Amino acid sequence: MNKNMKNKTIMYIVSYFPSTSQTFVLREINHLKSMGFQIKICAMRSSDNEIKQKGSETFMDSVHYIPDVAKNRIKLLSLVKTNAWVCITRPIRYSKALFRAMSGNSKLFLDLLRAGWVVQNLKLDKNIHLHAQFAHSPTNIAYFISLLNNNTLSFTSHAVDIFVKPQLIKEKLEKSKFAVTISNYNYDLLEKNYGTKSVENLHVIRCGIEKDLVTDNTATLIKEDRKPTTILTIGRMVEKKGFDVLIDSLKLLKEKGFDFQCRIVGDGGLQEELMKRSETNDLSNHVSFLGALSSNEIQKEFSSADLFVLPCKKSENGDMDGIPVVLMEAIANNVPVITTEISGIPELIINNQTGLLAKPNDAKSLYKQMSMLINDSSLKKKLTENAIRHLKDEFLLESNVERLADLMEKQLVH
Repeated sequence: MNKNMKNKTIMYIVSYFPSTSQTFVLREINHLKSMGFQIKICAMRSSDNEIKQKGSETFMDSVHYIPDVAKNRIKLLSLVKTNAWVCITRPIRYSKALFRAMSGNSKLFLDLLRAGWVVQNLKLDKNIHLHAQFAHSPTNIAYFISLLNNNTLSFTSHAVDIFVKPQLIKEKLEKSKFAVTISNYNYDLLEKNYGTKSVENLHVIRCGIEKDLVTDNTATLIKEDRKPTTILTIGRMVEKKGFDVLIDSLKLLKEKGFDFQCRIVGDGGLQEELMKRSETNDLSNHVSFLGALSSNEIQKEFSSADLFVLPCKKSENGDMDGIPVVLMEAIANNVPVITTEISGIPELIINNQTGLLAKPNDAKSLYKQMSMLINDSSLKKKLTENAIRHLKDEFLLESNVERLADLMEKQLVH
């Protein structure tokens, strides 16, 4: 690390901490910390009901939580009072930030209030660099802090944050020292929507997983023709994961006489609906809903899985996955992957090379790919070996965080 960076603290601004659905954030900050960066965390809310991720305990004593108005509306008064003081002491800067906030909806104004609270209550040193994960509220907060306190900022965009009702993206791209996005698909979308000038400092840096988690010896881990076939999927029970499509495709597998067990890991708002769908399709003896699991429990699921299936699709509101890290985890565990040709996913899962791609929201297409892979052990082996090589080339945490660290050193040393 450049010796001038030793006095530079990076404050990560995130939606939740810790969060099992954002494990990549924890991995990233842990690796930056191991490289010598001073890391602070500012979170919009805690994840009290979630299983705590291994490694999050390192940061728990130093996480700053912004008052969560969703849990307690009275805390909105605390934000308003704090911002009144910031407005009095920094009238010109606050007026500029308020003008920007008024260009959007009430959520954008709330993010300004959150930013004012951070500036006032954390006594934020101007030497602290802000890096936000996701281009919506966390980056809105970082953007407003920068306007109020003149901190430098950068951010990483992923999926929903740029796909669904994005706000001030052009302004945030141009205000940032640099910005990161996780796929070429996202880069092209941002360039198309906001112009070439806006993406001059935008870089594609993958989310990744640790090298130590990648198993090298694929030959010993291919499960040859084991019955029943164990199909694993992991994700939140939300529309864009396509679990309804998975259940419909499993019905087709059952009708064709395939012997299988599908294990669904995760929870969320659609869980009850999906369980009823499974019962309606007479799949109760073939599908298990396991709920949220710890990382150790998930590792056990990978070790016994024959296929990993994630039928991502676009939600009605336009939301869709970027490149789910869970696909990388499946590859790292030598489990052949079937997913869909949507967003940046084909940059990781290249059809018939590193996995199989089905058409999104198409149960017959998904069934076709699953039935083909179940019946072809040599294809499983080929896909798994190719996927491991591709993962090592582009999606290792260490190499991608080093690229992020290089950007921070180049852009932040004055």
